[in-house]
Amino acid sequence: MIHFVIIAFFLALIVGTAAIARISLIRRRSKLPFLAFLFSGIVVLNLGALTAIVSYYLKANIVSGMAGGSPPTEFYFKWNGVLSTGLLGGLNISFLLMISSLLGRRLPSLFKGIFVAGWAAILTVQAAGVIAGFSNLEFIMNRLANHILTTTIFLIGGMYFLLRARDMKPSYKRQRLFGFARIQLVWILTWVLLRFLYYIERITDWTFVFFEAVLFLTTNGLVLLSLKEFAAGIQSGPRMNAVSAEDWQKECIKFGITKREREIIHLICEGNSNRDIRDQLFISLQSVKDHIYRIYQKTGVKNRVQLTNLFTADKTGQD
Repeated sequence: MIHFVIIAFFLALIVGTAAIARISLIRRRSKLPFLAFLFSGIVVLNLGALTAIVSYYLKANIVSGMAGGSPPTEFYFKWNGVLSTGLLGGLNISFLLMISSLLGRRLPSLFKGIFVAGWAAILTVQAAGVIAGFSNLEFIMNRLANHILTTTIFLIGGMYFLLRARDMKPSYKRQRLFGFARIQLVWILTWVLLRFLYYIERITDWTFVFFEAVLFLTTNGLVLLSLKEFAAGIQSGPRMNAVSAEDWQKECIKFGITKREREIIHLICEGNSNRDIRDQLFISLQSVKDHIYRIYQKTGVKNRVQLTNLFTADKTGQD
């Protein structure tokens, strides 16, 4: 089982590295402030995965007699709980700041102060327990920080976001942001379920570790897959405004686009879903799909991102 765990963690780190690089590129191009907090959150998440893989690798070597009793190993296990608590604190504050940025609402200074002070207090007590040799105290604080507080923050933060973002405009922004919130909620709920099954001894140690590694991998993968569509939808509005009416008209005439198809293309470029287009144009969902199919046939594109790029590209300096 240890080999499958190591492989799963390495895959998670590879995908996580790709997600970090992708976030960096999109952040530089789009200047979206929430991406800075997403970036730091994914970095901390993957640092947590890295520390986990080191822990499990060392544990496996201790069992086989290859690393038992060495000073570096003892030091690492002695302070691993404090390190995990610090990383989780960074992950939680990144998550909360990302939510506040997405909603356009600043976190109250008092709240941030209480949060940082509380996490610092937990770290201090935990470190004191390690230094004084109070293993029970260190264990209790580690359980408090890593399990109870993290679960509470992610659940309350995610639910708050979903409630406050219901009426967010435009619709494409709301849909993309909901996607990120769902990723966070699915992650923490799955993590809680794994922990619960582990504590009631329904799954073995290594089975729990393997599923935890798969969870890291899945989270990184979902973030990576959602980034391209998110950035395309967010940036389509400003690019639509940058395209002149004359250029828009030329593109439509070139491809033989009808008046109704122009309306649909415009709504797609603004990031609206098929259901949003149906509601705004008062036509059936099947009619929307038929129009989009004909638009794809005329323009030669294969998806909404390509269509958005085709009709919102800067034509300045082009014939």
